[in-house]
Amino acid sequence: MQTPQRRPQPAGRTGIALLAVALALISACGSGSDIRGRLEKDFTRTVGTRSSSSAAFWSARSVPDATDYVNRLVVGNEVITDTATGGRFVQYRDAVVGVFDCSKAADAATPTLRFDVETGCGGRPNGSVVYVDDYVRGRTRWLPYVGSRWGLSSGLGSSFRGGGSGDGK
Repeated sequence: MQTPQRRPQPAGRTGIALLAVALALISACGSGSDIRGRLEKDFTRTVGTRSSSSAAFWSARSVPDATDYVNRLVVGNEVITDTATGGRFVQYRDAVVGVFDCSKAADAATPTLRFDVETGCGGRPNGSVVYVDDYVRGRTRWLPYVGSRWGLSSGLGSSFRGGGSGDGK
């Protein structure tokens, strides 16, 4: 005599909805911001390749308008303005964006920043340059401008207490 096989009950609407929400959350968390991919469509690349950790794009927009546009494409965690450079920075989970005025390259705070802005603008005297770096490179590159707001390190941070005898720790 055979035992009747039990058929599994089909998932209800609630189960399907929960599964869809879970898959959407996993997809969103794992995908990153892909801000560089979004900029590829709307800006002119001047420096870097798709696979490099850094790229620069030129925009005819002003720094505030370009920053707002970038932040509308993919909403960042935080936007800050550095008054010394006139630049704006957008922090993402996996990237850092720096936006600078091409017309003010000669007035840049440091020779390195001047070089970055001039190179990124591709010789254009107006508009803005939008640098997109992976998070580690961006934090390192823009540390003098964002370190006071975003912290000095994304590495060991306050958990590293140094070597030595332990006196004074």
